[in-house]
Amino acid sequence: AQMASILNVDKIRRAAGSTDALVIDSSDRITTPTRPAFNVYKNTGGAVSSGNTYIFETVDINIGGCYSTSTGKFTVPVAGVYVFHSNILSLSDNAVAEYQILNGTDVLSVGYHHNGGSGNSGHNAMSAHVVTSLSANDEIRVKVTNGSLYGDSGNYNQFMGYLLG
Repeated sequence: AQMASILNVDKIRRAAGSTDALVIDSSDRITTPTRPAFNVYKNTGGAVSSGNTYIFETVDINIGGCYSTSTGKFTVPVAGVYVFHSNILSLSDNAVAEYQILNGTDVLSVGYHHNGGSGNSGHNAMSAHVVTSLSANDEIRVKVTNGSLYGDSGNYNQFMGYLLG
């Protein structure tokens, strides 16, 4: 026979801590207020060319302070499974453009735009997404690896990530 147990709590925190790691509200919704997460944009600075880190300088959220607007790197605070996503515009619709989401030098995901050749000097949206297992102190960044990417836009160029668990 199996025994069932019920744990009646509203909050969970570590014994020596003062911050709630898990909260259950009156409608039974669970939140994890200290879970590392960031959402950043690049709105200034112009084009970023191949070989350079694409630095997103505008912070929407940065829970845990793990994303640096000076280096463009997210430093993994704790080992676990993480999710990252980016949307970035190509500089031109008629030139090849590529970027990579990197862990150090390991390629996690690639955003790519081929030479469309339409010549209307617009921008093409590229995206990259990854779910990956990381170690503490790994450094995640976006690097331009081919062509140039647009750098001045109204929140079109975005990078985000969070600890899944």
